[in-house]
Amino acid sequence: MPFEYVPLLRKQLEIYTLPRGFERFQSYIKTIVNEAGDDVAVAPLVTMNPMGKEHCNALLEQYLAPEIDAERLAEQTLAEFATDAALRVSLVLIDDAKGGWTNRTDYEYKLRTQLGASLKRSRWLSLMLWTSATPSAESVIETTRTTLRRALHVLAHGDPKTLREILAQEAAAQTQFQTLDPEELVYTREVLMPLLETPTENMPVIVAALFGDTAAVSLGYPPLGLGDNAGLSLALQI
Repeated sequence: MPFEYVPLLRKQLEIYTLPRGFERFQSYIKTIVNEAGDDVAVAPLVTMNPMGKEHCNALLEQYLAPEIDAERLAEQTLAEFATDAALRVSLVLIDDAKGGWTNRTDYEYKLRTQLGASLKRSRWLSLMLWTSATPSAESVIETTRTTLRRALHVLAHGDPKTLREILAQEAAAQTQFQTLDPEELVYTREVLMPLLETPTENMPVIVAALFGDTAAVSLGYPPLGLGDNAGLSLALQI
């Protein structure tokens, strides 16, 4: 069975329309667990903030509005991929703007180093939309394409074991790359080349190498002197 798209954004909005408190949390738990109540049935919604504030409602309404129609766009983009991979795929809004326990860098790191293990457990692929980002049709399409390409690479090659393998994975996955000026490009390459065999378990180095100093410092890790997403920008060249 190929990719199967499962719309979940409206379900998220339904949860957020309930008053913040015990009733909403109970509705959230009931939505994500199986009938027996002993396992997660809707894996993408595990990453949502069940106590999200009004900004979550507003963003979901924008994504669902006819001007974007995110569910339709994601499903259409899914049809571009000819595969026999039996995965369910869903958009999910993750609250990195005002969700106290959500650090986007941590999520992005796990997405690039542990996706294969996650797919093996749940057979469910999350297309992550962030509350810190501005909703647009282009961002939905880009997120869908990049995430699906990354998943196909991981299904073929397994989770990456080193920084070099992460960069190869991202070169296969990304459809848009940030452009570095010539001087920054040379500097980034000089910093990363000696680190290419760093194991993915070395989260402080991997985070700084891929996402740059700002992301590293946000998690309390030492910087490498790199700009935002500099390592990802170098992926194709490495």
